[in-house]
Amino acid sequence: MGGGGNGVKSLFLTFEFGEEGTRVMTQFVACRDLTPLLPLVFGKAVQAEAMRRGLAEAEEVYLVMDGAVWLWHLREGRFKNSTPVLDFHHASQHLWALAFHRFGDKTEEQKASARAWVEPLLH
Repeated sequence: MGGGGNGVKSLFLTFEFGEEGTRVMTQFVACRDLTPLLPLVFGKAVQAEAMRRGLAEAEEVYLVMDGAVWLWHLREGRFKNSTPVLDFHHASQHLWALAFHRFGDKTEEQKASARAWVEPLLH
């Protein structure tokens, strides 16, 4: 989750409606940066915006977020039936870190392994 220095925290929610051949509608929910406040305040604001955009009618919800523990707790508390997804940026960072710890920094083994692990995430 991010928004850089622009004061916005963002959350992507994907809603699927209907039976076979469902139409997938991707919603982008943005809330002003409430992190100086309690995570509970941020969670409440995001949930309210998601409900306003049709969360209650969604058959499936995918929550794409970074690996911050408080966000995963927010998901458990407010979006329990959603499918959590670690965002690509943070997933690839973790895989590169694993390759570093396993093979050392800037070795051919590190580069080859990290690329081999990250590449399937692109498809």
